[in-house]
Formats: sequence, C-alpha cells, structure tokens
Amino acid sequence: VLGGYGKVGLQASKLLATSELVTEIAVAGRSLERAEKAAREIGEQAIAVHADGTNEAMLTSLLAGYEILVNAASNKVVLPAIQAAARIGTHYCDVAFGNVVEQAPRLAPETEAAGITAILANGFGPGISNTMGVHAARRLDEVEQLQHGTAGLADFGSGRELTPRHWLEQPAQSLAALHEFKGFIGWMLQRLQGNGGCTVRDYCGGQWVEINPIQSGLELPLPQGKMLHVHPFTCMRDDWGVLPRDLASTPPVDMWFSALPPQLDAILREQALRVLEKKIAPDAALKEFYDAAEEDPQPRLALPDDYTSLPYMWVRAVGRKEGRAARC
Repeated sequence: VLGGYGKVGLQASKLLATSELVTEIAVAGRSLERAEKAAREIGEQAIAVHADGTNEAMLTSLLAGYEILVNAASNKVVLPAIQAAARIGTHYCDVAFGNVVEQAPRLAPETEAAGITAILANGFGPGISNTMGVHAARRLDEVEQLQHGTAGLADFGSGRELTPRHWLEQPAQSLAALHEFKGFIGWMLQRLQGNGGCTVRDYCGGQWVEINPIQSGLELPLPQGKMLHVHPFTCMRDDWGVLPRDLASTPPVDMWFSALPPQLDAILREQALRVLEKKIAPDAALKEFYDAAEEDPQPRLALPDDYTSLPYMWVRAVGRKEGRAARC
C-alpha cells in the first residue's frame, strides 16, 4: 500500500488486515518512520517498507511476491506504479482523480498483455461520484446535464476535512480549525475568476432555465423530502473529472458548498459574489471573510431551530423522461 500511513492508506490497510485473504501488507512510502508506526498500528500482518512511488524501477523490485498494489499516495504515482505492476504481474488500484484518470487508460495494452487488472479512481470522487452519476443518468431517457455538489472544506496537504457533520457535532472545534482551510477557500475564490460564467440547468417558475447557481442558488431535494434553496461558493465545468463526460449533451458541472453555519456561509457567499462581479480581488475577499469570522466568533456558532444540514455529496441528472422534463 503506497502511502499506507496517510489518511486514506492507513484506513484501507486496516480494512485489508481484517480479511482472511490477506496474509501480508507492506506499508510503503518515503517516510520509513511513519510506515513503521502505521505497521504497528495495523497489526502483525503489516511490515514497513521504504519506497519512492515515482521510481518505477524501485517499485518493480519491491513488488515481487505481492499480488496487489494499492496506490493511496498521489496522482504522481499512478503512471509509474501501473507500469511497474504490469512489469511484475501485480494487480493495481488507486484513489486517483483529475487528468491522470484520463491518461492512465493509455497503459491498457501493457496491463492486458501482463494479464493484470488495474482499477482507477476508487475514491469518493470520481469513484463514488462517478457511480452516482451513472445511476442518476440511467433514470432518465435523455440527459442534458449532470451536476455534482460537495459540501465541505478540504486541506489536500493534510487530508483533513470540515464537513456539515463536524459543524453539527463539534461547532467550537470546527470554528477553531477554520484557519487550516484558508488555502483551500482562497484557491476556490481564485477559480471564480476563470469559472464565473458557469451555469446549470434548473427548474424555476414552472420551466427549465439556465442559471448561475452562485448568484441565484438552486433547489436541492433532500432524501427526507425537504427542499433546500442552496448557494455554492464555487462552480466549475467539471475540472475534477468526478462525473462521466459522455452521458449528457452538455458538460458536467461541479459545485462546492461551504458546509459552514448559516451566518458564516452568508459571509463567504457575499465575498464570492464580489469576486464574481470583479468588485474585489480573491486575496482581499479571503482576508475579509476571515476577519469577519474571527471578529465575533460565538454568534457564528448558533444554528437556527429549522437548520438542515447539506448532504456531504450529491449528484443530479437533468433531462427528459417519457417526453417530459425531469431530474433525478
């Protein structure tokens, strides 16, 4: 398991250790110290191995005797790891996302010749989101657009997340941790400059229309039957590759929602709108948001009695069913 001591890799290794089919797990990565610590935590089946996942020759020599290579490290490892797996005859899987998911299938002739299976993108996006997109699309006869929403803040460096559930269960700790996500929020605000015109298909006033969800918001049906009017703080044309591109007549859309309490969410949306309208630079908007969040923190934690948390992730297909406009 490359990156077997990371947020994803460690949990994957612990799950693998519960299977009777698994006799040994090599926790591999550049930090032998972290690999050794993770191996002790996983149990007697685990050993620690020093490995550079981008070094195809090193990986090829390490894989002898192993039946599956799990890449939980990074996208940079995908191509050399698949090539190493093909050379030695080891099956492969990863949690990759983005452009590399489109590049990797070019190695299919090598994996086929080696008689191995390589499965890409087993993470929540595009793994689960992709599956959800296919499921929603198959419920319609014609699909005009697939839409993906994620409610949360992420730190890609540490792997830490801030989700709606965190705010509900640990509001004070979540507010204290908000500064850890400054880089992510700033990056999302920067992307508004290039993706500000992103539109989605939605049902408003008895008809299907094109709207900018940051400005107008959109109706989000929840499983329990309630309808929420929600505003993302960033909207992109499928930059993440989390939805299939060949199931609809127009490109998929990816939206990020803050998952912050209503008071903080309103401040972030206000700054996002100002960036969208070119009234303020993203860096200045980020500073104003954090100044407001830290100025008087306690009122920011109060949730209204009718507060409904957003789902962590959802996918919607918009199109036609039996000759009528429909969405799933």
